[in-house]
Amino acid sequence: MVLRAGLVGLPNVGKSTIFNALVSGTAEVGNFPFCTIDANLGRAAIRDPRIEKLVLTYNPERTVYSSFELTDIAGLVQGASKGEGLGNKFLANIQECTFLIHVLRCFESSDIQHVCDSIDPLRDFSIIQDELTISDLEKLERRIEKQKKRRGDASERVAYEILIDLHKHMELGRQASKFLETYDPSLLKEAEELIASLSLLTMKQSIVVCNVTEDPTETEKRWCAEIENRFPSRVETICGSLEADLIHIESSEERFEYLKELGLSETGLARVSRRVFEGLGLGSFFTAGPTEVRAWAFRKGITADRAAGIIHTDFQKGFVKAEVFSFEDFETYSSEKELKRLGKIRQEGRQYVVKDGDVMYFKWNR
Repeated sequence: MVLRAGLVGLPNVGKSTIFNALVSGTAEVGNFPFCTIDANLGRAAIRDPRIEKLVLTYNPERTVYSSFELTDIAGLVQGASKGEGLGNKFLANIQECTFLIHVLRCFESSDIQHVCDSIDPLRDFSIIQDELTISDLEKLERRIEKQKKRRGDASERVAYEILIDLHKHMELGRQASKFLETYDPSLLKEAEELIASLSLLTMKQSIVVCNVTEDPTETEKRWCAEIENRFPSRVETICGSLEADLIHIESSEERFEYLKELGLSETGLARVSRRVFEGLGLGSFFTAGPTEVRAWAFRKGITADRAAGIIHTDFQKGFVKAEVFSFEDFETYSSEKELKRLGKIRQEGRQYVVKDGDVMYFKWNR
């Protein structure tokens, strides 16, 4: 399965602007609904501060960041589940995503129209969530009809009852992701497996991004506070237009100085990208030397030989061992020479489970 994050929201909330800033791309941006019709695809780099510290030590010729696949999905409107607007295409694009980034418009602007003619990000979120829920309920009803015909043995009857319970839960406007929290513990394993097979839209992990102006008004601040209260630990606040301006500053030193003037240590989208990366179940291991410092994205839980295969299939086939040290040890002791002296560099075999932040060198037979 492709690990892909998707930007979702109503039209004209700033999704394409944020997409461009994340991928440094040229997705079409316009002041009219459905400016984005076909989903834009790109790769978003992870601005990992650990990379910057490795670069300071190794002074490489080039630096390569980890990245994840990102899609800018066409704006949804009320009635999408019934085919309104670009509804069917929108829902199909969401189905292809593993993780969702809900973009909510908190900024006020007379120059950019809102499809609902007023700013209310919580209402906007409810519109999106309702459409996803309706789509899930329709899928669930089709599955229940099929399951009704397969109640010949005990396990099939249990599956049918779980589906009925889930449908009742969602009909009350509750998210599918909350269903398992209070479900019968004796049936929890069966329920988890069954729900996972349904691929429901409302089961996808997500974060919420509040899009504000560079100097947020009191109204914008109030909206952000209400959203943070509604979705604790799932919210990032950014200024999409500022992030779009920053990508045009080529010099990292100039970018840093600009952020410093604004009282920021990093961009908002750097935080967003790291949250998404984690949500996708990804981590980074590093290779470092005078030619290149590079972060390699990997699915958490992979072994050393498979990590070697991410770099090159020959490395996996001829894998001998990996020399490994943690970024935390590197940060503490500042040099490979000191790490070797202290015995902090380990020799690991093919079954070693790679950890986020490992710095690795692979030995292989050609």
